[in-house]
Amino acid sequence: MSKKSIEKKINRDKDVTSNSSSISAILTDVDKYLKEKKNWNSVKWEEKEVAEIEKYKFQDKKYINKLKWEKEKRIILDDTADVFPDKKHGLYFIRTSFKKEELEKIVGTDDDKHYNFQERIKKNNLKIKLSLVPSIIDNKHIVYNGEAENVRQRILAHFNGYKGNACLAIGKREVLAKKDNWEYAYISLDDYEIYKDNSKKEIRLFLENAWRYRNGWPILCLD
Repeated sequence: MSKKSIEKKINRDKDVTSNSSSISAILTDVDKYLKEKKNWNSVKWEEKEVAEIEKYKFQDKKYINKLKWEKEKRIILDDTADVFPDKKHGLYFIRTSFKKEELEKIVGTDDDKHYNFQERIKKNNLKIKLSLVPSIIDNKHIVYNGEAENVRQRILAHFNGYKGNACLAIGKREVLAKKDNWEYAYISLDDYEIYKDNSKKEIRLFLENAWRYRNGWPILCLD
């Protein structure tokens, strides 16, 4: 990193930390919000047929595309569309009743972009000896938190496992896609003055990591 880049980063961090009281207020609001069971949404899985393109090679070395139909489980968020619209900026949290020992057995999918739970947990254990974030409600643990410009789409990606998308891809592992094992929560930042007056991406990243340091590092998150 160049001297100019380092100075730019230092000045950027100063801008964020200069509003520490506002940051602290947001984190306090987040903690209160996550303690309320009503703010957590159950995952509703539906099984549907999804078309995938397969390439077949013929003797003349030409390729032809053919649709391959597969059944897979996908999460639906349509029932929350009115209160959880697209392009809503903010933070999101994913929790589960699966234990750490169960998640450690989950490897990647055939898509290299999908997170390998086993590798992530191993890296975290080696680096900072982490355990699950303490249970908040109903013995479910927050295993992942993040930020996004479009929170709705990011949550959908983590559960549905879109092709080529870096995400948890929970629905791609049948052992994970079970009813009542997963919940998600999301928090809009649009009403906070500090979010309106600063670089939105940097504020979200700062809050994402500040929450982790304050509450414990979720085992499926990497730095």
